[in-house]
Amino acid sequence: MQLFQACAFALLVSPALAYPNLPPLFQNVTQNCNDDPSLQRRQYYEYSDLRILPLGASITAGQESSNGCGYRKPLRDALRLATFEVDMVGSRRSGSSFKDNDHEGWGGYTIKQVKEKGQQSYRLKPNLVLINAGTNNCRLNEADARLNGMNEMEDMVRDIFNNIPDVTIILSGLLPNKGFGPCNKLLNDQYGVLVKKIADEGKKILYVNLNDGYFTLNDLADGTHPNDEGYRKLAAVWFKAILQGRQLGLYSDPADNGLAPGGSTSVCDKKPGEYDFSAQTQRGSGADDGPYKHNGIEQGYAISLPSVVRLDIIPQTIHFADLDGKGDDALIWYFDPENKKGQYRVYWNWRAGSDDYYEINVNDECIPRGVRWGDVNGDGQDDFICIGPDGNMYVSLNVWQTPDKPTFQNLGLYFKNPMPERSQTHVRLGDIDGDGRLDYCLIDETNGGISCWRNGGTSDKAQYWQPLGVVFTGKGKDNIDGVHLVDINGDHRYDWLYVNDDGSVDTWINNRGHSKSLRPYWANSGRTHAGFNVKGAPEYIKFAKNSAGGRADYIRLTYVWYGAIPVPLDVNIFWWRNDGSGGTMLKALMITSGYLVGIFRNINSPPNWGQHGWYKIKDWDRKLIRIADIDGDGKCDIIYLDENGSVEDWWMTSYDGGRFSFFKAPSVNNALADTCAGQRNGVGLFDLAVRFADLNGDGRADKLCISPEGRVFGVVSNGIGYVDMGQVKKPEGKDRANLRFVDVNNDGKADMIWLDKFGGTSEVWYNVAMEPAAGTDSSMTWRPGGEAYLQSARGEAIHFANLRGSGRADMIDANPRTNEATTWFTTRCGSGGGDDGPIEDPNLPDVPDQPGGGDGDGDGDGDGDGGDNGNPGPGDAPFPPFKRFIALGDSYSAGIGAGDDVPRDTVYDPEGKCYRNQGAYAHQMWKTIQDPQYDFDFISCSGAVIKDMFRGGKKQFEYLQGTQVELMERIPANEYGWATLSIGGNDLKFSAIAKACLYYPFHQGPCRDRLDRAWRVLRQEQPEGSEFYSDLKKIYHEILDTAKTPGFTLVVTGYAQFFGAITDDCNSRSLARVALLGPKLTTQLRREMNELVLKANEAIQRMVEEVNAEYATRPGDGRRYIRFYNIDPNFNGHRICEPGSSGDEWRKNAWFYTPGNNPDPGVGLPGRDDDEDMYWGDLYPFNYNDCPPEGTETDMGIICDIARANDPGPDSHTGLPDRDVTDAMGWVFKMMHPKWAAHTETSRGIKTNWGTSWGFEAAQGPP
Repeated sequence: MQLFQACAFALLVSPALAYPNLPPLFQNVTQNCNDDPSLQRRQYYEYSDLRILPLGASITAGQESSNGCGYRKPLRDALRLATFEVDMVGSRRSGSSFKDNDHEGWGGYTIKQVKEKGQQSYRLKPNLVLINAGTNNCRLNEADARLNGMNEMEDMVRDIFNNIPDVTIILSGLLPNKGFGPCNKLLNDQYGVLVKKIADEGKKILYVNLNDGYFTLNDLADGTHPNDEGYRKLAAVWFKAILQGRQLGLYSDPADNGLAPGGSTSVCDKKPGEYDFSAQTQRGSGADDGPYKHNGIEQGYAISLPSVVRLDIIPQTIHFADLDGKGDDALIWYFDPENKKGQYRVYWNWRAGSDDYYEINVNDECIPRGVRWGDVNGDGQDDFICIGPDGNMYVSLNVWQTPDKPTFQNLGLYFKNPMPERSQTHVRLGDIDGDGRLDYCLIDETNGGISCWRNGGTSDKAQYWQPLGVVFTGKGKDNIDGVHLVDINGDHRYDWLYVNDDGSVDTWINNRGHSKSLRPYWANSGRTHAGFNVKGAPEYIKFAKNSAGGRADYIRLTYVWYGAIPVPLDVNIFWWRNDGSGGTMLKALMITSGYLVGIFRNINSPPNWGQHGWYKIKDWDRKLIRIADIDGDGKCDIIYLDENGSVEDWWMTSYDGGRFSFFKAPSVNNALADTCAGQRNGVGLFDLAVRFADLNGDGRADKLCISPEGRVFGVVSNGIGYVDMGQVKKPEGKDRANLRFVDVNNDGKADMIWLDKFGGTSEVWYNVAMEPAAGTDSSMTWRPGGEAYLQSARGEAIHFANLRGSGRADMIDANPRTNEATTWFTTRCGSGGGDDGPIEDPNLPDVPDQPGGGDGDGDGDGDGDGGDNGNPGPGDAPFPPFKRFIALGDSYSAGIGAGDDVPRDTVYDPEGKCYRNQGAYAHQMWKTIQDPQYDFDFISCSGAVIKDMFRGGKKQFEYLQGTQVELMERIPANEYGWATLSIGGNDLKFSAIAKACLYYPFHQGPCRDRLDRAWRVLRQEQPEGSEFYSDLKKIYHEILDTAKTPGFTLVVTGYAQFFGAITDDCNSRSLARVALLGPKLTTQLRREMNELVLKANEAIQRMVEEVNAEYATRPGDGRRYIRFYNIDPNFNGHRICEPGSSGDEWRKNAWFYTPGNNPDPGVGLPGRDDDEDMYWGDLYPFNYNDCPPEGTETDMGIICDIARANDPGPDSHTGLPDRDVTDAMGWVFKMMHPKWAAHTETSRGIKTNWGTSWGFEAAQGPP
């Protein structure tokens, strides 16, 4: 059994917000997973062991049950009462207060997908497999399910028999379903035939029919999944079948799988590849600082240098370097290389116009064209470098032994050119991996590719050089002299800049990658510097680091030169300050300096987390903040360090079961406050001088001070305070940036892990004892444990945490670009079963021996008259007992394009211009209720902006009887229940961006203008951005204040990224009708549009949190609730340009409508015949059979395209018979809006998250 540990897990990213004590949406039948323990055990049959693998989709997982137990808990209770010893196994778990809650249930998965997931549990060697799968085949593609469903099931069943010796399988049929009952009925019949066929071969297999009249729609919560009583009936059916198998002697003893049932507190070493299972634990929400946007502020003239050298070598004599390590590059001038070799003048205050300087001697007589500067040993101070004509690298180390200027120690040859066919002109130096040490790179002149060698180690000279291979591919530039490696955005990773002939600059940002290498992910920032209308500029352009953000400023050299005089009189220095932003923080688990801490609570339901909003933290450098339990109360505290590693203060964490709070500790222990043995952070993101970990197992975090070479000093808790234990761990030749301290072997003490930067295998040193080891100068004993974790990615992407309470560190792989994370859950020491306390009688219902026949529609009469229209009957689906549900907002809420129009009403939209459709998520949610006493107010209106909704604002259409809030006020004050809202996309002009950037030819100008406008809005830049955030808060307030019912809840939804993972697959594709003329879906365009959506969602989330915090303090009847639901993860795998898409799948399979290609399969709406005429006002009639092939640029082709584009339905008939072509061209209505399936997932997500993932299971519902 696997049990996730419930604990606080703080991530400093943008969360999907959640709030304590929010009443749950659903009022389910109350069934605690632990029933009355006083019931007496009954004897049925003699003792048997069952190791059961529940295998299937969402029904196996228990979806829509009130406690997540589904059928598994009542079935297990019944089996234990019948003297079976039961161990349920699988890689997933769900069910509150249910210890043995393992299963292999994957919501939404087809039979084939279930088979693939089930294979990861074969090693657990179950002796009984319970299979329920196939409903999703009918739901997603009924035709394919009818044709291939039984074949897929046979393939899965035979795969189980072939891989698990002596196993027994019980295959169930499918439950009735109003939407696709006939398909379920067909598969049930086929399953029965399949089981007989396989049983006749001598295999141990049974079949149970779930669609034989015993189950009706009254047993279902939402038309598909059982309600609590339905799950109890399902448990009863399984139980009866298992007893039958026992009578037939079908069960062999469970085979030894190496896991001991019941669990263990034993200690054990970790072996590579030793884990129970892997699962997605983060779905990609998070925060970054957006793409790099350059902003050069002209500063003008700085100083002049009186040159005494020839014109052709002037650029080679002027350099910029940070000699004192304070962050500002000084101007360094090789003022007389002919007569004063190795002598340089240093202008430390040149930006202020000062011509004060001091002279230095670098102890190297390098000629000007070979001179370079950079930090080779990671001490923060740039060293002198000479690149010889053959490309070899020589170094004079900057040691700064005098108080006012540096001195240099000549180290001689530092690195020999590994490619002799390339020379000095091909060499570029830059810190590729961000570890603070300059790496050596060579350009391939034939294609522009750059290969690099990493400067490894912790000493002044490189201890090793690691070949990184080709880290950057050429960009078609014809002159390698324009290539520079420069840290343009201040993140310590050198970016690729190309200076064009006119001085303009093209930039690619170096971001952390994810693959098993150190090759960066390069983000194209386009043309970042405008340049000058002057040819031959590149050699006169330089870059200099500025301490304000660490970004590189742009420098231009000019000179005064008169005719035949061979030497110019002066060299003038002009500069532009770099005030750019973005491109530095990826979507990783990070702390944003001076911002908010967002807390995600581990609620034992990966990949979902309980979300508890944002809390203001101290304005502090994120690399100086630590999170650790200092006081031993089991909750992580927030610790602030100074630059020297001293604990400046720490804030204790309090949690009342609903909300977190932080209190500053009255004092800091002197030992913790001491400086950290002279150690300071390096420049790398993970190169930390101070870490916290529990070395002695007392539950309190100890302070670890780590030197760059990996020597560890410890300040350790002794129960009443902290004591300095000196060196606790000798160095192992591993740099500290790759060291982590976590408990690997379940002894309660932190062990040391070394991560392989390249993604190989991590090594471990076990913490043995708090006493000196023989023959060492360390105060603790450690034991080398060898290889421990097989890394799935490079070291920078790997994290460790004990997520499920096993006592051993699990390995977490977080992709820094997407923040999607997968966790490999380490096997428990002596891992296995576990039980649930006293045996309890679940009192399962009786199962008839000979139930009546069934027709698949679920009405229980077997006559086939169920009227399979996709909606359950009245009262079938329990839903919140509110009096009223209100839908508000824009076209994402109105559901434009998703099915037929809803009937027009006289109150909200008598003329039908709001384009509200039956597939809208709110409408689908309401249709599942079907309670005649339950009112639904569909106020949403396509095209709405925030100001269209305000009380007293301008109405969206003149014929409307008010703004959306004013229409909402027509509802009686005591009838408000809950509402959904989608708003903000039109304020950012998403539709205009789509038209300009995706449909119209020659779009670059309008597209760029509209994108820039949206970014200004989100960044609160004038003139557009000043009101967006305040307007969001205002509309949330107006809605909540209008609703007078106590406990009223508003669910705010965001928007979805349009495009799949960014690859080069779609670069030549276009959404225009004629792709040749239309805008291309370049990686840059797709990435920026996706990032814009994510930033919009972040803005909406943040305003929701702020408003909720304000209402949280209101007492009594004033309490109302607002929460954010992120729809974006629902679209994973269903976006435009998904990687690997072939043919027309790149857009056809997306959950967005696209021009000329809008099928929405599976909706089941009646459509017109292909030859039925369509009319457009006075336009002549035509039909779809007359439409030319797609991509044909003719008048008829344009008309067909417009017709499809303006068709709100998924079929072929137009929804705009009264509009002409001019109107139609101005309204590409449903393009880039979600299809029916996407709205279905939103509906399901809101219902699911309300009761489980948002962490409010214990809250009470509103009246």
